[in-house]
Amino acid sequence: MREFASIFEYIREISFKNQLNKSQFWGIIDIKNTSAEAFQHIVNYTQIENASDNDSSSASEKSSSILPLRDMSAREIKQKAENNIKKEIKEKQSRLRYTQIMKLEIKKIIMIRLGFSNDKCSKTKATKANQVL
Repeated sequence: MREFASIFEYIREISFKNQLNKSQFWGIIDIKNTSAEAFQHIVNYTQIENASDNDSSSASEKSSSILPLRDMSAREIKQKAENNIKKEIKEKQSRLRYTQIMKLEIKKIIMIRLGFSNDKCSKTKATKANQVL
């Protein structure tokens, strides 16, 4: 229960710093409950935003592309988190696909080293590649 209270206080602090309204506040809590990584992205986004207020020279270039958290609606905050989650899923899938392809290449190299013919290796590669897709 204390853990929930400390998280709640942390979100309240973020909310206070960014002058968020009630719906934005509850939107951030929903994001925290849904995905810790998306929540961390929003928190880092907020910290970049606050840091950019202090650094006027380089911040003006960054702030033109970053919308302040307080200016985003709760729906926009949730959409940003959903986009972040989708991006993470795509990255995981591409990493998985890449590792499977690399395993096939390693298997082919080992089979060639052991003296199997190149035709057998390519047939194995083709059947495995079809199973992956």
